[in-house]
Amino acid sequence: MDTRRSLTADEAHTPYINHVMGCRNCFAPTARYCPTGESLRADYVIAYVMEKPDRLARKRALQVEKDKNPHLFPLIRDRITSLIQAD
Repeated sequence: MDTRRSLTADEAHTPYINHVMGCRNCFAPTARYCPTGESLRADYVIAYVMEKPDRLARKRALQVEKDKNPHLFPLIRDRITSLIQAD
């Protein structure tokens, strides 16, 4: 988990996009991901959300992600919760 905390959204985006572009099982426009793609997407979203300046902005970003990818949201929520509790 500590490595996820230190990633910026830009740093997390590169492995995510490289994987999605090369994986035949992942298709980002329809939010279809293999297990590795799901994990990388979650890392990217978490890094993006945690860079937001305040709690309200983070909450809004999470709501957008929940609306776009409801099946992936529990993974993202659990990882963010564990990051916050670790602090």
